[in-house]
Amino acid sequence: MDVTALTNSTADQTALKKAAVSKSLVLDMVSVLNANSISSDQIPSKIEGLAFGDDVTISGEIKHTLFVSNDNDFVPGVAGDNKFFVFAVSDANLGTPFEQQHIPEPQTLSLMLLGLCFAGYIKRKKSAS
Repeated sequence: MDVTALTNSTADQTALKKAAVSKSLVLDMVSVLNANSISSDQIPSKIEGLAFGDDVTISGEIKHTLFVSNDNDFVPGVAGDNKFFVFAVSDANLGTPFEQQHIPEPQTLSLMLLGLCFAGYIKRKKSAS
């Protein structure tokens, strides 16, 4: 929805509310970390990284690993150390079946081989000179 032309009118506010994305709590990180003996003052106030990792099996149930990290902005004396937390979440936590996405990168190998060929060509050309 293009919101650039919307005003603060009631009709526009109603349209915005209809277009809003719904959300639901998947993981209360503070509660889980507190329950695992990590005090609130050890939990970063600014979480900056979220990524799903490989699935693991815990007590016969497949769980998805969720990696959470912060960035101390290179001021560890003020912001504390960088921290990484890993949580296990199930499809029930997510509210939907989760399908791990694997992104193939064949271009990486192709570019590396192309670069090596080009470097060999330049070296051979210099040797011939």
